[in-house]
Amino acid sequence: MGVAGTAPVQTLSLPRLMMRPEALASISKTMRPGVADTNSFCLRGMPAARRSSRVAALLTGLALKQAAGGAFANVLGRGVAHLTIYLPALALYFIVLPRFYGFSVLGQPLQLFALATVFILATSFMGQAAGAWFKNPETPTLIFLGTSLPQFFLTGFAWPREAIPARVQALGYIFPSDFAIDGLVRIDQLGASLWEVARDWVGLWILVVVYFALAVMSAFLVKRRQAHG
Repeated sequence: MGVAGTAPVQTLSLPRLMMRPEALASISKTMRPGVADTNSFCLRGMPAARRSSRVAALLTGLALKQAAGGAFANVLGRGVAHLTIYLPALALYFIVLPRFYGFSVLGQPLQLFALATVFILATSFMGQAAGAWFKNPETPTLIFLGTSLPQFFLTGFAWPREAIPARVQALGYIFPSDFAIDGLVRIDQLGASLWEVARDWVGLWILVVVYFALAVMSAFLVKRRQAHG
C-alpha cells in the first residue's frame, strides 16, 4: 500500500514471506519473542539426526562381515535400530526443551514425528548404501562430516536460496537434510500440516525408497564378494 509523498515500495505478501525458512529467521524476533531461539533448537536437532548417516556408514562395513541374514532384512533392521536411537534425541530438541524454556511452538508433535521418522530412515539408508563400499569404516564418516557445512548453507537458513545457483540447489536434494529442515521448521514454527509440507514429505519418501534400494543392492553385492573372496 502506497503512502502520499513517498516512493512506492515493492511488497511481498506475508503468507509467502512467512512460509520461507530463510525469511523466518530475520522476522521472528520482531513478530513472536522466542521464535528465533526455538529455531536454534530446530537446527541443533538436525545434526543429531544427520549423525545417523555417519553412524550407519561407520558400522555398515563391520555389520556386513558379521550379518547372517539376508541383505533386505539386515538393511531394514539397522534402519529401525537407528530410528529408535535418534527419535528420542529429536523429541528432546523439538518437544521437551522448547517447552521447558517457554519458547513459542506451534507444531503438532505427531506431525513432527511423522516427518522426522522419514528423515531418519533416509539418512540411515543413505549411510548404509555408502558405507558398504569402504573397507575402512572411518572413511565414509569423514566424507559425510565434510558435507555437513555445505548442507547447512544449502537449506537457505544461513544463506539466501536466491543467491544459490539452481544447479547447486538441485545437488542439495540428494541429502535428506534439505527437505527435513524446511519441513520441520514450517511445522514447528509456523504450525503447518503435513499437507502443507507435501513437497518435503514426498521428497523424503523418495530418498527413503532410493537409498533403501541402493543399500540393499550394496549389501548384497558386498556380501557376495566377501563370500567369493
